[in-house]
Amino acid sequence: MAKSQAQMSDKEREEKWMAESDARTLAEADVIRNDEKRLGKAQEAAKRLAEEAQEQADAMRRAGKGMLEYSNSPKPPKKN
Repeated sequence: MAKSQAQMSDKEREEKWMAESDARTLAEADVIRNDEKRLGKAQEAAKRLAEEAQEQADAMRRAGKGMLEYSNSPKPPKKN
């Protein structure tokens, strides 16, 4: 017999929730894969999101190197 929510540890409740969430995700992915129009739009969105994420990553790299350009503020002082 399965444990009730009250009998489960926090870890067990988290694992149960994650398994159920993953099952819903897999079912939704199956629905999307079987709908050409929806799949195509999802793929287009994935490409756009990847491009946006790359732009953010590039900006973060430049920020880390002190190479960002600021249009309305003075340039940061150069290090000696």
